[in-house]
Amino acid sequence: MTRAGAFNYLTGGREKRSFDGIIADMSSRICIIGAIGEEIAGIKQRLRIRQAHRIDHSAVFEGEWQGRDIVLVRSGMGRVRAEASLSAVCERFSPTLIISIGFAGGLDAHLKSCDLLIAERVIGLSGDGAFNYNQAQSITEEALAPDLVGLALRLAEPMNAYRG
Repeated sequence: MTRAGAFNYLTGGREKRSFDGIIADMSSRICIIGAIGEEIAGIKQRLRIRQAHRIDHSAVFEGEWQGRDIVLVRSGMGRVRAEASLSAVCERFSPTLIISIGFAGGLDAHLKSCDLLIAERVIGLSGDGAFNYNQAQSITEEALAPDLVGLALRLAEPMNAYRG
């Protein structure tokens, strides 16, 4: 599922959706997706797992965390795997909200282990996301909704959270 496809899935094609309303709705199902086990390990430890599944190459854990219905996904590395996993999970579990998590890398010497970096924009390569030296590729940039970035910062207040 592409970013545009995920947006259309979550909004039902509507232009604007109240993310505060989604967070406040305790009956909503949240999908949290990360590429590798280390990225999802902390949440998995806290998740009261009801059932574990294999969907293609993905590991999927259904459970509850802090009173929320959570579908936790380890998709495997790369955009193609993430999109395939997300598409299958959306079809099977119908999440109301999708949160993509992962390592930000050590790009800033001021960031420390367990600091949270909340993206204000997403930059990606065209195609399958793999860099190809022999082929011209375009770079896309997409700004994230400021109200969603603000909500993420409010929810992360007990942590060292930064926007960037």
